[in-house]
Order: sequence, then structure tokens, then C-alpha cells
Amino acid sequence: GNLVFEIMTTLTWWWPDTPVMRITERYAEILALFAEYGVRFCMGSDAHRTPGVGNLGWSLRVAQLAGLTNSHLWVPCDLA
Repeated sequence: GNLVFEIMTTLTWWWPDTPVMRITERYAEILALFAEYGVRFCMGSDAHRTPGVGNLGWSLRVAQLAGLTNSHLWVPCDLA
């Protein structure tokens, strides 16, 4: 597909009063729906400080829950 959606590890920061697992489960549902429509995905730490750069733990977990595989991922070399 021509659409790419970033899965950001720091997404849960925006809803501090919501349990992380609830956000994770709902977000996985949304990602699965996007995948059905051919959207591809990239991973991002959305880090604004050095210690968070490359922290993809939550992004990988939610992608797994959504049933995403490597074929759903977009990598920049796809532009070539």
C-alpha cells in the first residue's frame, strides 16, 4: 500500500490515567483494522531524549498483538 502508519512506543504517555494494557489492546485492534486495508507500518520510539532512542518494546508488543508480520512493515529502502 501507499499508506504508512508509525507505531510509537511513547503513545501511552498521552493517557496517563488509562491502564497501559487497555491502551495496548485497543491500539492493537486499530492496527489490525488498518492492516486489513493494506496500510503498512513503521516502528518509532518517538524519543525526545537520548535514553529513549531505539526503545521499541511497546511498539513490537502491540504489533505482535495485532498479528502484524514482517510483510506488514515498511522500510525506507522500499522507495528505491
